[in-house]
Order: sequence, then structure tokens, then C-alpha cells
Amino acid sequence: MPYYENTEMEYNGNIYWKVAQDGFESLFDLKAYLKDFFSDEIIDSLLETDRYIDIDGVLYTIDAARGTDIFAGEEYHRIIRESDKKIIYEVTVDILDENFEKVVDKKIYSFPYELIEGRWVFTDFCLVR
Repeated sequence: MPYYENTEMEYNGNIYWKVAQDGFESLFDLKAYLKDFFSDEIIDSLLETDRYIDIDGVLYTIDAARGTDIFAGEEYHRIIRESDKKIIYEVTVDILDENFEKVVDKKIYSFPYELIEGRWVFTDFCLVR
């Protein structure tokens, strides 16, 4: 998520910047948005990484432009319809060598997207970067 330059705040030894995305003024706003896509358990697991934090009611983010896995390369996406109530969103990620030049492996992630209580949500999810 974009952030404002010159808004640095230190928290738990990390530097955070104020989020510069309309509609995301607080952590509450971010959680409300995520509820449209994820189960409560997944939202909790995504936010426990402290990539986004609330400081005095304002949403801040850590700079993670490369993500948490710097060896993750290109991504390939595929949709698999298992039933009328379950779709699998599959992501294959190239794993790069230590020089970031050659693909040395691939990692496949499968994310179930299910119709639960009248709404479609991911029921298993992790960051691929």
C-alpha cells in the first residue's frame, strides 16, 4: 500500500510510514475492507505480522515493496472450480537463485475461496511474497 514520505514513526524497532490510500485511515478501516474477502481467522493472521499497525488511530505500514520473500520471482495464477460453493485460487511462484537471475524452483500456493453464510471468502491464505 502506498505511504506518505516524511511520516516516519518507529514502533518495536521498525520504521513505519503513514498509509496514503484513500479509505484506509485506520486499522479498523483496513479490517473492514479485508472482511469482504477473508474469514476473521485469516484477517487476524495477516495482521499479526505487523505489516500494518495503528498509531494513535492512524494506519501505518512498513516498507515491504519486495515482500517478505526476496527470492520470489514471477507469479502465475490459475482458477480451479471445485463446486458451486468452492473455488481454488492457485498461485505458482518462481523461486530465484541468490543472484536473482535464474529460476531454481517453483512454489505452489492453493487458496480456497468458499461460499460461507452467503458470502464468498478465502478460508486459507498466506502471503506469497
